[in-house]
Amino acid sequence: MTSFSYATVLKSRGVSPRLAAVFLSAVPIGMLALTMVLTVERWTDSLAAAGTVSALFSLGNACGLGIQGALMDRLGSRIVIGIAGVACAASIAAFVMIGNAGGPLWLIAALALLAGSSIPAVTSAVRAALPEFLEGDGDKAASYALLSVLFQAAVTIGPLIVSACLLFATPDAAGVLAAVVIAAACLLFVAQQPPSRPHIKRDGAPSRRPKWPSGLVTVLGTASAVGVVSGVFVVALPAIATRTAAPALSGLLFAVLAIGEVVGAFVYGARNWSWRRREQLGVFLLGATVVFSLAVFAALWPYWLVPAMFLCGMAIAPISIILSILLDDVVEPGELARAYSLMVAVSLAATAAASALTGAMASIISSPVLLLFIVPASISVSYAWSRWRKDTLLSGAGSNG
Repeated sequence: MTSFSYATVLKSRGVSPRLAAVFLSAVPIGMLALTMVLTVERWTDSLAAAGTVSALFSLGNACGLGIQGALMDRLGSRIVIGIAGVACAASIAAFVMIGNAGGPLWLIAALALLAGSSIPAVTSAVRAALPEFLEGDGDKAASYALLSVLFQAAVTIGPLIVSACLLFATPDAAGVLAAVVIAAACLLFVAQQPPSRPHIKRDGAPSRRPKWPSGLVTVLGTASAVGVVSGVFVVALPAIATRTAAPALSGLLFAVLAIGEVVGAFVYGARNWSWRRREQLGVFLLGATVVFSLAVFAALWPYWLVPAMFLCGMAIAPISIILSILLDDVVEPGELARAYSLMVAVSLAATAAASALTGAMASIISSPVLLLFIVPASISVSYAWSRWRKDTLLSGAGSNG
């Protein structure tokens, strides 16, 4: 390994404004799910209705990512992001106005679904464009790490902004602010010049077919395991905190987990890894299995979960970055936006499925700590999956081959 600086990436022409657009676009993602729960509960006095509307927003986000990714590869990212930004900001504004006017719940829910499906896929667009601005594998890996750091940090800040809004106004203000930030992020992205080397030839045909369904399927299968980890934590950590009469601990655990992910992504990207990416994936999956297994035992003494969650965040972050890097190996440049969006959508779907399954299991098992066993089991299966299919990931060479 040889060390290098993020400064090279940030100084590359066209990179910094795009990364800034990623950060701005991710802040509302962290705001909107919570905002919708708070506003709908206020309007309807029903937590069940609020949960349903928030779930529709998240479902729309997962579906919209895949659709926008495919459209960006065909029509160009600036057009798709511009249209999505207008649709998203308008639907959020309509959501707030109709909700305050006492509109029907079905219309409020439909607007939440529309807002989720039109959340601009700025992160996917920037991820697809970054290889066009950077040459070396080390610089590309650092840029993907920065992408992960900025996205995670922005999503973490989102709920804090909602809490700040509640100190001075109603939850509606957070929705309006989210719409404004989305519009600003899209304007910043659209204002950038497109890469000088287009992803797709002038006749619209990619230079060669992407490697469906081999390498991409391997990446998607591994990404689903990352989604399962998130889904289990969403249910298991609050259950453990509540069962131990420390409900406030759950918020701290999620905050520490997010900080661990930011630190893990930053540390991984700060090194130029010389060994093959598919081998990196196996090593980090194996390491994550060990860390998550230790976290299960830490949960027997809940406050030990605080440092354990930090380590879990550090363990999972490099895996997500490596999967993003591997997309460069398994799909054509003209398919990157679709592939990255699909990877994120698969992870979100796995998160939702794992949350539902874990919630069902929580009602029939004696201790919520047992739920955490799903996490190392999922990662170990993912390790076996990636080892079995490692030949589909091509050479996966690092900077030194």
